[in-house]
Amino acid sequence: MTQSPSQDHRQHRFAALVEQLNRGEISRRQFLAQGAALGVGLTMLSFFVRHAQTTSAFSPHPQDATPEAGAAPSFGTEGKTRGQDGELKVLLWQAVTVLSPHVASGTKDFIASDIINEPLMRYLPDGSIIPNLLVW
Repeated sequence: MTQSPSQDHRQHRFAALVEQLNRGEISRRQFLAQGAALGVGLTMLSFFVRHAQTTSAFSPHPQDATPEAGAAPSFGTEGKTRGQDGELKVLLWQAVTVLSPHVASGTKDFIASDIINEPLMRYLPDGSIIPNLLVW
């Protein structure tokens, strides 16, 4: 089956767009907007964005940063005591069912139980372990 000239043109434009993203010439937001304008689905676009973040010259983004384990905030807590500002609200995409990590049924339960039961160690995205309450 042959492609129409407009489909072939869109494929070439999308390939060029992916190359620009991989070289860091356009932002993720620009890539998503231009890719959507070409008719590419968000799922496919997010795949290319994630690939570019892990394999290209992209600088780390704030949402990908891993804070040091056990580090206190460097600002905003001067002269305050624990619990002074009221209740902590956690917004999750799905409601928490249990607060025990031993019978948790998903990430939502682990996130909620982590506030109450701090683990001795934490896992980084690459699978390595860092101490949290445990000291090496």
